[in-house]
Amino acid sequence: MGELTENDKLLAALAHGSSVVGFAMFVPLVLWLLHREKEGGAFVAYHALQALVFHVSAFAFILFTAFCTFGMSTILLLPWFLVDVWMAVRAYQGEWAPYPGLGGLGQLPG
Repeated sequence: MGELTENDKLLAALAHGSSVVGFAMFVPLVLWLLHREKEGGAFVAYHALQALVFHVSAFAFILFTAFCTFGMSTILLLPWFLVDVWMAVRAYQGEWAPYPGLGGLGQLPG
């Protein structure tokens, strides 16, 4: 793996932070599709896949609990956004950090 560029770190951070502006699943999916087979794109692809898996699972969990609690669980959006901002900062610092609690989900093969 080569040296990480500022562009790589910025795109990886964007994948995580996209939920804050309402594009939680679209941006990570597009970034993952564009960088998964690109030479030198492993860092962006890794973070995009991590963000995509987290955003889909968090959205499903919040939707399910909102249905069961008549909308009271929307308070869970704040921790979701805080975790995303934290992960965006870590990605921008060049860390290959996984989301806490995802285990092997969202890991690139190999």
